[in-house]
Amino acid sequence: MGFHGQQATEKALKAVLSRHGVEFRRTHDLALLLDLLQDRQLPPPPGADWLDELNPYAVEARYGVSGIAGLDRPKVLAALRALLQWARAQLQSA
Repeated sequence: MGFHGQQATEKALKAVLSRHGVEFRRTHDLALLLDLLQDRQLPPPPGADWLDELNPYAVEARYGVSGIAGLDRPKVLAALRALLQWARAQLQSA
């Protein structure tokens, strides 16, 4: 759940940044992607204050790091739904 939540968030943020012509380096860092939105004065997704909690799941899944605490699945699913709705609106309005 953590890895897929991180990936969905990363791809949604990158899609919005790309649609607005924002260049970014190759990264899995959600905090960096959120900072780029803020730098361009683009509205943040709902729940942006905790999305970077998903960052460790990109590393864990790719490089076998262990010791990551579990996630609240209902919270993650609700946040991802809101994030994807936000991204859809951003992509349609750009």
